[in-house]
Parts: sequence; C-alpha cells; structure tokens
Amino acid sequence: MNLISKIKEKFVNYRNIVLAAGMLLALNSTPALTNSQAENIKLNLEAKTSVVQATSIPYQQGWPVQTGGEINSSPALADLDGDGKLEVIIGSDDGKVYAWHHDGSLVDGWPQQTNGWVRSSPAVADLDGDGDTEIIVGSGDGKVYAWDLPGKFDASKVPWKMFRRDLQHTGSYHTFDDILTNYWSYHEIEAIYRAGITKGCVANNKEFIYCPSSQVRRDEMAAFLQRALGLPTTPSPFTIPYFGDVPRDYWAFKEIQAICKAGITKGCVSDDPSTRWKNEAKYCPENNVRRDEMAAFLQRAKGLPLYAGSQIFNDIPLDYWSFGEIGAIYQEGITKGCLENPLRYCPGSNVRRDEMAAFLFRAFLK
Repeated sequence: MNLISKIKEKFVNYRNIVLAAGMLLALNSTPALTNSQAENIKLNLEAKTSVVQATSIPYQQGWPVQTGGEINSSPALADLDGDGKLEVIIGSDDGKVYAWHHDGSLVDGWPQQTNGWVRSSPAVADLDGDGDTEIIVGSGDGKVYAWDLPGKFDASKVPWKMFRRDLQHTGSYHTFDDILTNYWSYHEIEAIYRAGITKGCVANNKEFIYCPSSQVRRDEMAAFLQRALGLPTTPSPFTIPYFGDVPRDYWAFKEIQAICKAGITKGCVSDDPSTRWKNEAKYCPENNVRRDEMAAFLQRAKGLPLYAGSQIFNDIPLDYWSFGEIGAIYQEGITKGCLENPLRYCPGSNVRRDEMAAFLFRAFLK
C-alpha cells in the first residue's frame, strides 16, 4: 500500500474537518507529510486545542506537545541541527514560534517570541546566501521575523519548507523540487532515491533537484550501478587505474573501478597490449550514455544471458553490435522500447535521467 493509500485508510479530510477513528477534529491549518525517520509515515495535525499531534502509524512517542495558544499556523519540516532527523516548526497564537525534535522535545533556544499571534506558516531557507539556515515567519504585530540558525542549510533535508510544502503549494510529499507527484516517472525516481541509487543532481545549496531531462553520462552510470549492486569501493592508495582518463582524484574513480572489476564495463577504448608500459584504455567518463550502451551495462550488471532469438525491434537487426544485450533486457522487462507500430528501440538516442530511473527501477527494485 502506498503512502497516500495508508493515509486515506486512516483519515478522511474535507476542508478543515478530519475524521480520525470516528472522531471529528476541527483543524485550522494544513497537515505536513514526511517519513523523517524512514520507518514510519508521519501525519502532523494541528488542532484548535492548542496541541500539535504528530500522528503516525503507529502513534509517535513524545507527542502531542502543548503550546500556550491556539494553533492556526501550518508546520514546516526541516533538519535544523544536521542530525538526519526532522524538526517540526510552527507558530501559535501565544505569539511564539516553536521548534521540536522528532521525539517531541524542544530544540535548544526555542520557542522564539514575537509581539503578536503567529498564524502564518514558517518558511525555511538560506535567506541571505551565507550557507546558514533561516526561519522566516509573519506575526500579528505587523512584522516579519527572521531568525538565523547556525546550522548549514541543506535543501535536501528540508522536505516541507513552507505552507503546503513548496512554491506550487502542492501539499504533497516529494523528495525532489523538480519532480512533482504527477511526473511520469515520479514513483521510479522516488524509489531509486530511497534505495540510495541516486543522490539527485544538486548544483547549489538552494534546492534539491533530480534534473530529469538531463542526459546520463558514463561516470554517472558507473555511480548508479555501483550503488544499485552495492559493489565495494575501497581501493588502496596504490591502486592502478584501469583507465588512463580516470585518475585517482576523479569524482567517480572508485565507482568506475568497481564496475570495471565486476566486468560490467570494458571502457570505450581498449588498451594496446603491444605498448606494455602505457595505458591506452579509456572510459570516456563525460560521454553521454546511448540506449544501446545502456543495454550492455544493464545486461552485464544483471548477469543476464545474451538474447539469441528472432528480431524484436524494427531498428535492431540481428547483426547489430548489442542485439543480444538489448534483447536480454527486453525479455527481462527492463525496456519497453521507444516507439510502437513498428516496435523500435532507438539505440542511438541518449538516455535521460528520468528514463534511467525507470530502467534502474525495473532492473533492481521491481
């Protein structure tokens, strides 16, 4: 059962009314969803009883917690102290902004006082670009408050940063800012993230993104496959690089070494055995991965037997260099081709990151 189904099974939400186990609760703010501890789904509800109830399946120890006034604010969720677990930040009509750890204990230095009730939802961001975390909130005294926290801001650890989560006000839980729940490969991308196969493509500290339309490079492919298979990446400082264009200080050196050792890659240029003291072998780490190459990577990674049957795809003849590899991943259900009527594979097309998520999901997680 997926996250939304589990929540619908427990709660029926209509505007500000939540039906929970036969009880009607009047709510003045929206819930925030997270799986912050990776073992339970949390549903945070703020009722008019001045109590913040972190309701999970089962209930979370340490909750509910009490404020000094009614709660009309909606929560933000962020890892404020860098411990890998989320804090809940919310305002109250007592004029204070509260921050609790996942276990219901107050964060040191909180709550913070304003001079009016706080009914706006806190926002969490790196407001001034200094790398630290700021919490911003409006108050009934007509002022907007911003507190500068010492912890480093990491967008990947702020899953619910403002009212209804994001600038689009989707109100839905999704890991990457550029992959909403209606994206065609949302479930596959979420799955490979949860499995530790991808870390996204964060270019700066402002947002956590996946870059679904970007093309997959060969160095990225090595990282995907090493993580998916759990291959060891502990070469000694004296390890001789397999490829002349991937030195020890290359960002994916360990991953490329690992998949080469496992027989998953042969590189893009072979070594010349006649030049004994020179390594001509190359991996071409910055080259894009084509769909025919992707088939070879996955066939070797999965250890699938080469396909030797009749022609499957209209554009993959029997003598095509990766005919056996493409047939193998088709038989395994990893690829469905690129076009129908006639069925085509598009072997020369580059693989996009959203497509790669689907391939990886079918290959290793389905």
